[in-house]
Amino acid sequence: MKYVIGITVLCGTVWLSGYAGLFAGEETQAKYCQCIEDRIKRCMKKASRVNSESAAIRAGAERAREEADYLRGSKDQLASEMADAKTGTRRHQVDHFLVGSFRAHLLESAAPGAQKGH
Repeated sequence: MKYVIGITVLCGTVWLSGYAGLFAGEETQAKYCQCIEDRIKRCMKKASRVNSESAAIRAGAERAREEADYLRGSKDQLASEMADAKTGTRRHQVDHFLVGSFRAHLLESAAPGAQKGH
């Protein structure tokens, strides 16, 4: 019986540790804004390769600059959406959300009638 209780407590602790950020109030709008700022910095570092001899690297640098511009312009909205979706604050979780949002933005921008003046 002692072992069953120990395992139950251990499993409960492991299970709850995944939600510690939610319970501790770490996942706030300010935290998400900082995560977005970190992503912008990484994009700008990649964007600095715009003068590369490689066409693929230049294209990646241009796309990174576009992403950084999008993130800057939408930071508060994205942070709010991330909070509503209870997105984690680990880098891969934030990146997954932000890359998905940027791709959706690109698709909307490329849709017929989405261009300015139409």
